[in-house]
Order: sequence, then structure tokens, then C-alpha cells
Amino acid sequence: MPSTVIEPTEPEPLPDGPLDAERVSRRPGFSEGWRVRLADGQYWTLPLRKLDQADLKYDALVAAVHQAEDRREALFAGHALTIFLLDRNYALQPDDLSVLLTFPQGDPALVELQRVVWELALAGGQDGGGGGSQ
Repeated sequence: MPSTVIEPTEPEPLPDGPLDAERVSRRPGFSEGWRVRLADGQYWTLPLRKLDQADLKYDALVAAVHQAEDRREALFAGHALTIFLLDRNYALQPDDLSVLLTFPQGDPALVELQRVVWELALAGGQDGGGGGSQ
């Protein structure tokens, strides 16, 4: 009996319109954490660090935020941490990330996202007590 090879399929793009893109983009290993509103207007979850497992990449990105020498470098490090966290919880393409992280000028959700990422970094990826926006 010949074996059947199943080719991987491309992930579906984020749905347009009022569908819940956040829920349909979740990875099977989705982890709860800080909920933040992104540029699409929906709330997405940045997972907390699992303390019972080694996580060198997570730790390195948190360290990059701490070691930033100026505001610009801290923003870049925070952006990298944000992308890493979103990728951990969601199956997203680069274009999806661009849509989610390109905020209109003056959008208070961007300031809130930056605050949450900074608090996550200060807490070493653990819940810093703020719990994020709901």
C-alpha cells in the first residue's frame, strides 16, 4: 500500500471585515498573557514567559530591551519582542504583522502596547501585576 504524502498548506490570510482574526489565527499552543489592542482594533494576547522552561530567545529579547542605550534602541528591541510574542501565540505572515503593528499617528493603543511590552520586559516576561488591557 503506497504511503500518501500530505503537502503543507499556506496559512490563510487574516480575514477581512468583522470576523475575529485573533481567534482564527491562534496557534495550538496558545498561552494566556497580556491582552493589548493592536492597529486592527482587536485585542491580541502577548504570552507570559513559562518559568518552568528554559527560554533563551525570550530571555535574550527581554535583555535587549534592558540593555538599550537610548530610546530609539529600546523601541526597536521592544518591537522585536512584540513580534516574537505575537509569533509565539499566532500563525501570522509578515504582511499580517505589518497590519497589526502599523498604528495611525497619535493612536493611544500604540502607547499602551509599548507600555505593556516595557512592563513585560521589566518583569522578565512574567506578569508584572498589571495584567494588560482587557
